[in-house]
Amino acid sequence: MSLTSKQVHICPIEGNQNTEKFSLALVRLVRDTTNDKIAVVLDNAGFHHVNAVTELYEPDQALTHIRPIYVPPYAPDHNQIVHVCNTAKENISNT
Repeated sequence: MSLTSKQVHICPIEGNQNTEKFSLALVRLVRDTTNDKIAVVLDNAGFHHVNAVTELYEPDQALTHIRPIYVPPYAPDHNQIVHVCNTAKENISNT
């Protein structure tokens, strides 16, 4: 989401996610975004941390405009879907 225009940019990944598809989605995000600074919030999936991706964040590489922000491991409070599931469970169990 752009902090200035409030527009959201979604880069869907078809099928199973892997290092190649993930890095291509990030390259597409950089290409389609006019901002010089892009923050991407990531969980701790293995393909988010492999050298093939992290090296692309280095200066003069394809993803230099991106700053990855990793959600801490085992931090359900930072994952919004956990709150949705917990609310659903509470409503179902009370019925």
